[in-house]
Amino acid sequence: MSVNFNVRSVSDRLLDALRRDPSLTGSLCDSSVDFDFVAYEQLWFSSTRPEKREGARVTFERHRKAIHADQEEALAPLVAAGLTRDELGAVLHLGRSWWGMERMIVAPVGCRLVAESEGEAIGEDVGYGPAHLLFRFELPAILDALATVTREEAEARFRVYLEEDHARRRAGGLGVPPPMTDEEFEEWSWQPFVRLRAFVVATAEAKGAVLRWYD
Repeated sequence: MSVNFNVRSVSDRLLDALRRDPSLTGSLCDSSVDFDFVAYEQLWFSSTRPEKREGARVTFERHRKAIHADQEEALAPLVAAGLTRDELGAVLHLGRSWWGMERMIVAPVGCRLVAESEGEAIGEDVGYGPAHLLFRFELPAILDALATVTREEAEARFRVYLEEDHARRRAGGLGVPPPMTDEEFEEWSWQPFVRLRAFVVATAEAKGAVLRWYD
């Protein structure tokens, strides 16, 4: 099972709501809350032949309704707390890009953005422990560390990490995945880092906090 890395921008109003009711964090971290139905439909039908689309539409609508019901259930506590969807903050779902990201960043203060236990824990377990908050006063130092990361240096450090991981796998009698290509590093590691850095910049400019969780 994959462990996925997620961050959300938290305004003062949203933070106040979480302080009053930490259980709202579970709703904020529910994957259905930010589900993109347009992208889902495009992906669903991207490989469907024209003559199969009518039948596929019936199945798609059944899945869409089920996901929408899950979304409404997750949103209900947030709405009851007086929050609108527009107040839930920007979010990034970065998949498995956390893998090796601490090696790419290096600086301990920058690694706080990724490290599972860093920040203030809030709410209950949302998959791999509770979510954590990094506050606005913490973000400038984190951004300074992220700003120094270059693609060339990040890739070199990441490939050293992969070599060490492969050595551990061989020693443990486990299978070793094939070497990562430049294109795979770009798509799975570097571009997620670039998006994460831009996200933190925007959050800091908006004087918000970062909510981080793994699921």
